[in-house]
Amino acid sequence: MPKTEITSRAKKALQPILNNYLAFKDALTNDEFAEAQEAGKKLKTSLEKVDMKLFTGASHNQWMEYQTAL
Repeated sequence: MPKTEITSRAKKALQPILNNYLAFKDALTNDEFAEAQEAGKKLKTSLEKVDMKLFTGASHNQWMEYQTAL
């Protein structure tokens, strides 16, 4: 997969997704079902809140491909 460059604003916008993903993963690995459900909801919400205007060109296309898969 080719490397895609994004702006610092786009990186900042992705930070909540990373944080929520890690919380989700941690809850799952610790067999904490209720916490995993809550973290999963937060992860879904953070994915939906990403401002697509921050991604242009190849980064926009790459994001659309990943977002569809998620």
